[in-house]
Amino acid sequence: MDMERLRRVNRGGRIQLIFAGKAHPRDESGKRIIEEIFRYRSALGGEIEIAYLENYDVEVAAKLVSGVDIWLNTPLPRWRLPEQAA
Repeated sequence: MDMERLRRVNRGGRIQLIFAGKAHPRDESGKRIIEEIFRYRSALGGEIEIAYLENYDVEVAAKLVSGVDIWLNTPLPRWRLPEQAA
């Protein structure tokens, strides 16, 4: 994540980032990404609102998709849950 770029975009109009998900117990890279989200949130110190929703599931997704500008759902095939299968 390019924090300076995020700051520039935020100066043009306040942004908010919401991450949701959970890493598979054996998905070490997924766990590291979640840790990185928390590091960025601390580093930005409230300049840009960053939220992480734990225990993401289909019910939470249904509440989130309404009113979002960009929705990314990019699980790797071997780690995605059965309900995420296309």
